[in-house]
Amino acid sequence: TDGTFTVTQGKVEGLALSHLTFDGSNDMLETANFTDIVHNEDATIAFWMKGASIGSGKTIIESRNNANEGLIYTRLGTELRYYTSAGFEFGLDASEVTACGLYNDEWHHVAFVLDHGGGLADQKIYVDGVSRTLTAISTSVNLSVNFAGLSIGGNFGYANFELRDVRFYDYKKSAEQAASMYSNTLPVTPKHWWKMDEGSGTAVEDYGTATDQDLTVVGATYVNGTLDLDGILAIAANGTL
Repeated sequence: TDGTFTVTQGKVEGLALSHLTFDGSNDMLETANFTDIVHNEDATIAFWMKGASIGSGKTIIESRNNANEGLIYTRLGTELRYYTSAGFEFGLDASEVTACGLYNDEWHHVAFVLDHGGGLADQKIYVDGVSRTLTAISTSVNLSVNFAGLSIGGNFGYANFELRDVRFYDYKKSAEQAASMYSNTLPVTPKHWWKMDEGSGTAVEDYGTATDQDLTVVGATYVNGTLDLDGILAIAANGTL
């Protein structure tokens, strides 16, 4: 920034500048067991991602027990899909991914709002707070929403991308709430929440309201960004920078 800002309450931290990067070769995160993250229920799965050449058929998030239970992945390397082997697969096709700039190597917020037992018309995907047009490969049955444990970035396929702030809510978010998640103004703690702001080490804390399901870093590495200030930085007694 080349301007000024005032801290009226609390403090300024740089934790949000940290995130994890996956090189597409055996990098992943995973829970220690197969305990349910969500099971046979509506859910909202949200995260921030960045990538340009993530790869074809690569895992963003999947059920650790079996990717066939629940899988968010990059179909053909140009799409973003939700898949279950129960006969339901839908998501953003290549034209929609291009339209929202999802794979342009910039940070984007993605939210899958999943209706357990619902059809295609009941599902939503938001990119940067905006609802996108969905297409289906298969909708032979109603959607099943199950994640027994969690794998991120790999198992079904290892992705080349960057990721932070993964959240699981056990209900569907509205359009207004999806926009609030994007702007970081939603004052609701998720059921499970991995900020990925530790900056080092192999343990990723679950800050959600449910019993902890911490993640272990396998191969992925932290990127710790910087806050660039142009000019002189001064901290006044009243908290003004």
